Amino acid sequence: MEGTKRKVITIEGVMSNEFFFKLIFYFLAAPFWIAWKILVFAWHFIFKPLNQTIADKHADAQQQQLRAAEERNQEDRNAERHDQLDALKESLPKTLPESMRATIQINAVRVPVYESRRLSRLIADDSFVKAETGETVHFAVDMIIELSETERAIIKEHSLYDLEMEEYSLFSQEQIDKFASEEAERASGFKDAALADMWAETTDQMIKVQKAAKRQVRLGDYLVAPFTRVFPTKHEATQYAQRLKTKLLPQIKELLQQYREYRQTDTIQF
Repeated sequence: MEGTKRKVITIEGVMSNEFFFKLIFYFLAAPFWIAWKILVFAWHFIFKPLNQTIADKHADAQQQQLRAAEERNQEDRNAERHDQLDALKESLPKTLPESMRATIQINAVRVPVYESRRLSRLIADDSFVKAETGETVHFAVDMIIELSETERAIIKEHSLYDLEMEEYSLFSQEQIDKFASEEAERASGFKDAALADMWAETTDQMIKVQKAAKRQVRLGDYLVAPFTRVFPTKHEATQYAQRLKTKLLPQIKELLQQYREYRQTDTIQF
């Protein structure tokens, strides 16, 4: 019995000693643990967002400076384009049209070239600004269609403005590839891997939307003076101008002729 009592006493003594040492440990460590949690909280919810805000404001300031220079360059391009369209209007025949006629002109237009510049950050997510790095030349097919009063009346009476004439992809494969490359670089700028993955998933969805995006050209679009489509090469512009002359405009003329002869009630003799 005495041996058993001694064992109980010894175990109780050991347990009380462990409890005492644990109490001292927690008493000494608790302030550091609490301080660490406070620091972690402050970092995630105060200092890190503040650092990101400062970085974003710096990037916005740089973008504004770049945009000011770009606007001056665009004013020059707009003035040159305005002169081209004025020349097209001046080239129109001076007599009123007795039937549909079209004046088509191919013009070289200056187009800005942009690149995405990365502003690397040590703590905050990397920022990106879009900068104009130069110009390239594209080619615009400009067209003005003139109609007789009778033809305008036919289009209005039969609501032909919304008749679809052609359809083409809104984004070229080159534009989609460039977008994918830029967005992949943006995703790599996130310090948080989860945010990078979300950005990549969103980019994939946007690429699918771009690939599916189509532009429908309706008859009424051709009648806006001037109607314009821009191509990256002169060959593509020339091919489209030829398509207008040999296919699309004859289709419109044939359509007008059909409705000119249209009768609401018609008797067919067999």
